[in-house]
Amino acid sequence: MVITVSDNNAIKQYNLPSNVKIIFFSVVGAIATFLISLFVYIGSLNGNISDIKQQNQTLVKDINSSRELDKKFKTLQLAFENLKNDKEKQKIDFDKKLSKIESSIDKRADKRYQEKLLAEADRKLKLEKEEKKRLAKAKAKKETLAKKKKAKKEELAKKKAEAKKKRIATEKARKKKKLL
Repeated sequence: MVITVSDNNAIKQYNLPSNVKIIFFSVVGAIATFLISLFVYIGSLNGNISDIKQQNQTLVKDINSSRELDKKFKTLQLAFENLKNDKEKQKIDFDKKLSKIESSIDKRADKRYQEKLLAEADRKLKLEKEEKKRLAKAKAKKETLAKKKKAKKEELAKKKAEAKKKRIATEKARKKKKLL
């Protein structure tokens, strides 16, 4: 790498030492590695999101099938009630037993359905919270790397300025000696 420095008298080019070249390319390589790993991580998050979408679709299918089963159950109940109307003599005892069975079945079905919905909602919330935490950690790491990089650049700029001041001072001293 060649650095061009200008002062009042001329423009001069200096070759950087090889260790500065190595440091520069090492920093560039580390940044590139970080960016590539960040893209891979984001890609895996997209895969997780598509898995969640597929699970949601299967749940919707399950809910629809359970609703259809409920409809079939209710039509069977209606047919059963028609049979009951035909047999009025046995109606009193039969109605009591049937209502108990229906209410217990409805309560169980409602309870299972609600528990299933609550469990799924909780699971989705947990997944979303985990994803948010992962993204926040990745963002924090990126910001700290950026801060470190900025601090290194500022430190390098200070060192260059000091070196330039020293060089100018030694050149001025040398010129004074030559004039005397």
